[in-house]
Amino acid sequence: FTKAVGDIADSAIEVFGFFGLTVFLVWLLLWHYCGSAKVALLPLACGVLAVIWELGLLHLVGLALDPFAVLMPFIVLAISTSHGIQITSFWLNEVADNGLAPFDAAQATYRRLVIPGLSALATNFVGFGTILLIPIDIIREMAINAMLGLLAIVLCKKMLLPCLLTFAAVPDPAKFRAHQHERDRKLMPVW
Repeated sequence: FTKAVGDIADSAIEVFGFFGLTVFLVWLLLWHYCGSAKVALLPLACGVLAVIWELGLLHLVGLALDPFAVLMPFIVLAISTSHGIQITSFWLNEVADNGLAPFDAAQATYRRLVIPGLSALATNFVGFGTILLIPIDIIREMAINAMLGLLAIVLCKKMLLPCLLTFAAVPDPAKFRAHQHERDRKLMPVW
């Protein structure tokens, strides 16, 4: 056990490097999907913020990032980014297809996705909560870590991201729609 913990601790720098690489690759994919580097940065920044808040909440409850739970921030980033891109995608469509102003598009998106998004996160919360029933301390700490991450996701994605999108803009909706159609055309053989 001590040797395993030592090996994991020694590779912490590599884990942080992989996390940085993951953030960069996710940003590239979001940029390709959204057609805007700035808009793609918003859900990703909220995802990274959710990870930071998760680690802060973990510290506040008196726990630390266990070497075996070092992958939990990746999970929080993945869940957060998937919810964030749903919100951003709906917002982009409201702006480009329906001609809504950024504030109105954010409001319409929030109304449309808040209940399904919170339901999905509540399901995840209950799922991680059931892991607390396993009488192994390290497993319970990972469950608490995941649940705190989900709490941070709710704050960052369901509250902060729609607010940030009110300040975003799609400079050329016609160009955005053309990008979306071209992207869909290229991916059609895959589907």
